[in-house]
Amino acid sequence: MKVKEYLEQRAGKCKSRLDEIDKEKDEIAKKNEASEDEKELKDLGDTLAELEAEKAELVAELKEIEAQIADLDKPAEGQGDGKPERKKFLQFEERGGNNKMNAEERKKFAEEFRKNNKMTIGLAAEKNELRAVTIASGQIAIPTEVHGIENPAEVPYSTILDFVKVEDMTGAGYNKVALVKEWSDANETNEGATITEDDPTFTNVTIQPEKGFKTISTISNETLKTSPLNYYGKVEESAMIALRKKIASKIVTNAVGAEDDDGNAVNASYNLDMLNENTLRNIVLQFGGDEGIFGAATLVLNKKDLIALGDIVSDVTLQNVYEIEPNAANPNIGVIRKGGTSARYILTNALPAFSDDSTEEGTTCMLYGDMKSIEVDLFGAYDIRVSEDAKFEEDLLAIRGTAQVGIGVTRLHGLIEVKKVTA
Repeated sequence: MKVKEYLEQRAGKCKSRLDEIDKEKDEIAKKNEASEDEKELKDLGDTLAELEAEKAELVAELKEIEAQIADLDKPAEGQGDGKPERKKFLQFEERGGNNKMNAEERKKFAEEFRKNNKMTIGLAAEKNELRAVTIASGQIAIPTEVHGIENPAEVPYSTILDFVKVEDMTGAGYNKVALVKEWSDANETNEGATITEDDPTFTNVTIQPEKGFKTISTISNETLKTSPLNYYGKVEESAMIALRKKIASKIVTNAVGAEDDDGNAVNASYNLDMLNENTLRNIVLQFGGDEGIFGAATLVLNKKDLIALGDIVSDVTLQNVYEIEPNAANPNIGVIRKGGTSARYILTNALPAFSDDSTEEGTTCMLYGDMKSIEVDLFGAYDIRVSEDAKFEEDLLAIRGTAQVGIGVTRLHGLIEVKKVTA
């Protein structure tokens, strides 16, 4: 069998499985709407998360296969030259924001960037980059570095931005979002009497772009010795990591203490005096108000608190109370369980640890709720510039990225702030 035929067969299998996953997700959505059983809802949520992770893997694999087929079809354009580093980078190019360019256009664009040390990623490309790499399960990760420049074995940023709502607000000065504050009530009225008017009440949250939203990162000066395409890709990757890291931190800090335009708190709150075997259940049961419990929600917490929960041992069984299962595709997320109660978690160092003795009373240490309650608005393109002078003595290239991004909480009580109080 020829290489191309083999790749096409693999691509066909990926597409077939992707279709099956979409059908399974539709079935889960129907069951989720119909079910009122808490355990079943939890199981459906876990199954959906597994399907999303599998889909992300298949999409990444399909992109790589298509890039390899393109290499075979276009040998004259410099692709498929047999160098492992080159092939890996070509796969990254196909997944990046400039995948609408052909090889010649990409090469010309990269050469211009290497000459001018400046590029602007348009919002359509930027949003595609955000969704493809961050508004997914984290499976499309940082590609292998070129020419021996290796990344550390650490997650560079919290993938909370994988789960929030992203909106394109190009050209707008701000975004005003209406929130339902209170629903109307029906009235008991005698026949012939006037029905008392009772309208729902609303409030607003205005999201404005952050002033001075800039990021700085550095890469080895050795990348200057690589091809223009490799240089361009490495700089874009480094700048995008810096941007995502900044946004991930701002998502958390902006969500804590979020208010509407009238200065009223948007989030609910829950006071926690200690970490014990009931902590997860108490937090989960708080979400949904007095009339319900939302099963598909996420717990955002510091890694120290996840470790502290994992260390809790039952006085009766002498076994660990909580079962913690990190996600194999994205080690920043996972599931924490205790009996019939479970919740997806996301790790972030932007929240102080409840288990840290230096954390003051009244501090928000965890967030729990629907991450789609947080909105990230993109107000314009992302500008990247490179300087060889700023880190000259360290033999590094300094990369500055600037963007117009706004972040706010746009759903009343869509999040619960878990605050530390004295026992």
